[in-house]
Amino acid sequence: VSVGEPPSIPTDVTASDSLCDGVSVSWSASTGDVDGYDIYRDDVLVGSVAGDVLQYTDQPLDNVDHTYTVVAVSTECDDSAPSTGYTGHEVAAAEVPTGLAQIQPERCDSIEVCWTSGGGDVDFFKVYVDGVEMATTTETCYTFEPTEGAGTYPVAVSAVSNECGESALSGSID
Repeated sequence: VSVGEPPSIPTDVTASDSLCDGVSVSWSASTGDVDGYDIYRDDVLVGSVAGDVLQYTDQPLDNVDHTYTVVAVSTECDDSAPSTGYTGHEVAAAEVPTGLAQIQPERCDSIEVCWTSGGGDVDFFKVYVDGVEMATTTETCYTFEPTEGAGTYPVAVSAVSNECGESALSGSID
């Protein structure tokens, strides 16, 4: 007859704040009879992994802080107590700007466009004229002087997150 050793509480739990649309939770291995790990977000089970896996990627998709804990699971013994909680949140990718519109400029030889940020982690915007990147700005309006003079200039805007990349282009206006 043999007796198993109950798993120790997982230690060194971390939750990465640098993933786009996800949180990477990792921990150090427990000792004892470990068959797997259960991962909890705000005391709700969100995932399970095998005993040799020490990482789990959660996708809460809400860009708010959550507390993560890990429990070592054993089929032979009682499960461990939950680890110490660790708070983390995902970085939301930049979303497509909306409401792109031309504003009456102060001068007749320039074009001013404004838009609304679509949300997410936006560091700056890219302004495209006739499909070519013309400028970057942290503002939600941009004024430019066309190089070809009078005419129609299709304009679109994207949002950029330094961590998550560039959104799709907004709808174009002429």
